[in-house]
Amino acid sequence: MRRIRIPFVGPAYETRSLNQSAQRLINWYVEASEQGGKTQFALYPTAGLEVAQTIGTGPVRGAIVASGVAFVVSGNEGYKVTESSASSVGSIGTTTGHVGMAHNGTQVLMVDGSRGYLVDIASGVAGLITDADFPNGVTWAQYLDGYFIVGGDGSGRFYISDIGDGSSWVGTEYASAEGDPDPLIAGIVDHRELFLFGTNSFEIWVNTGNSTFPIERSGNAFGETGCAAVGTVQKADNTIFWLGKDRRGDGIVWRMNGYDPVRVSNHALEWAIRHYSRIDDATAYTYQSDGHTWYVLNFPSADKTWVLDVGAGYWHEWCWFDELLGTLHRHRSNCHFMLGRDHMVGDWENGKLYRLVPDLYTDFGGIIKRVRATLSEDADLVRVFYASLQIDLQAGVGLPIGQGSEPKLMLRHSNDGGHTWSNTRTATMGKVGEYGMRCKFERLGSGRQRVWEVSITDPVNAVILGAVLLGEPGQS
Repeated sequence: MRRIRIPFVGPAYETRSLNQSAQRLINWYVEASEQGGKTQFALYPTAGLEVAQTIGTGPVRGAIVASGVAFVVSGNEGYKVTESSASSVGSIGTTTGHVGMAHNGTQVLMVDGSRGYLVDIASGVAGLITDADFPNGVTWAQYLDGYFIVGGDGSGRFYISDIGDGSSWVGTEYASAEGDPDPLIAGIVDHRELFLFGTNSFEIWVNTGNSTFPIERSGNAFGETGCAAVGTVQKADNTIFWLGKDRRGDGIVWRMNGYDPVRVSNHALEWAIRHYSRIDDATAYTYQSDGHTWYVLNFPSADKTWVLDVGAGYWHEWCWFDELLGTLHRHRSNCHFMLGRDHMVGDWENGKLYRLVPDLYTDFGGIIKRVRATLSEDADLVRVFYASLQIDLQAGVGLPIGQGSEPKLMLRHSNDGGHTWSNTRTATMGKVGEYGMRCKFERLGSGRQRVWEVSITDPVNAVILGAVLLGEPGQS
């Protein structure tokens, strides 16, 4: 028999041919050992959700932090949220859909694709923008050098407020992104540059101080990569990320490198996106925790959440487990904001605000199901006889009482590259303090193109370092 450490740890990468790669990674993420370690990579559990507050009926549609206070939209109501309380600031006209938000230090501007609303930060009171020149129908809002900037009303135009005052707009204070005649989908300010995304192109504008109209196109900064969904344009890692679209197709995730788009999705993810019925309703947010920067990409119609580890370039799925039906769905988070040092997210269905807690292993008290399916492994296509598989993990993580007091790792395997699966077997991960416990499965039969899948539903710190196989190839 040969003892082999197999490539067990890895990202999500389920290709159109499962025989090529059936890798799934759900509610775990890959982390590299930067200073050396037992293994080069490990799987760590994703953060759990702890209910912090409930505001309104939901969904939680958008959030922004201004002057140390969060302003959050739940359903058709805006709220001023602190670490200990929440109070209504006023209503908006719609109950669902994307909400664009920006602030200038004294005012918060909210646009919902219908009308515009302004919150006075000091008083915490919101009201409808009554200026007849405000461009109703806009979907995004940004701030640049004292000006509010809005757009997304189906034209190629963007509009600016009077300097320092989001209640005052002039009907002639607009410009058009004319590098391509496509509709203007999204805008975002990054490093004091305004990036404008159409359906097929992008261009960059800057504040030149021109007395006629202060924001002008920046030279020849133009590209033929557009945007598929306004809610996916987000900043992270000193640049911009978005879900792309152009005249040749859609479904690639991009990041900006200077003024050049760089692809950060992969063929497996793009194949999945290609089969979603719609992607224009996709949303995203970014956050940074424990040295990782995450781009969280939600597809509401497809009921999927994909997460990019920006630094490493690895993707994983982030799911919520419906215990009643036993099914996995998109993660509960819809938007993100910081409240003190807490990472806060809002629910896409109800008015709950959650803390993202890295060492919490439940979602508001419910089960988090974690799954890892490996690459297909074989010995030059000959049959392999498997004596045992030992999962190299952090043992002894059991809880004192209740579920997880004797945590179990579940294993099943496929002998055809991931098309069909065996029955599930379990092995212990060790009660609390049993650090030397071995998680080992024996008498695993034989097969070709074997894929291993492990999963866990116990609320414990399930860290996986790899796996060691004891087996022997046959003759045919």
